[in-house]
Amino acid sequence: MPRRPQNARTFLGLDHRRLERLLESALRAVAGGDRAEIRTTWGAFESGLRSHFQAEEEYILPFFAKDAPDEAAALLAEHGEFRKLMDEFGMRVDLHAASMELAQSFTEKLRAHARREAREMYAWADRDVEAAGRLLAAEGVEQAPGTGKPDTGS
Repeated sequence: MPRRPQNARTFLGLDHRRLERLLESALRAVAGGDRAEIRTTWGAFESGLRSHFQAEEEYILPFFAKDAPDEAAALLAEHGEFRKLMDEFGMRVDLHAASMELAQSFTEKLRAHARREAREMYAWADRDVEAAGRLLAAEGVEQAPGTGKPDTGS
């Protein structure tokens, strides 16, 4: 069984790295033009990112909002924008119109969002023992990659 991280920043950082690997696979597929591989890799990435957002929104953002309401609202709004972008890209995948330009634009925005979360929300969660505890004790949180749940590594 994977070792459980000791704090929220480590836990969520590990999941960011897992998502980054999935995204890199999807980008390679888009660059290669293999439609079946694009659909498979994008699907795995999208599922993982949606689950990651859901975990943040359930276990951290409501509590972060009490201390930093404007930042929490901004992060939540960005999650909504990413969901729309994923829907759009998924539709383009289905229509065989996924472009590297769109994938790279999404990637740049997502990486900036991840840095913002790490700097603001994850740093806060490390200071808020209860927030970290909620996240780390979440039922089913230690599942294998591809299940849509954060993977804590080994």
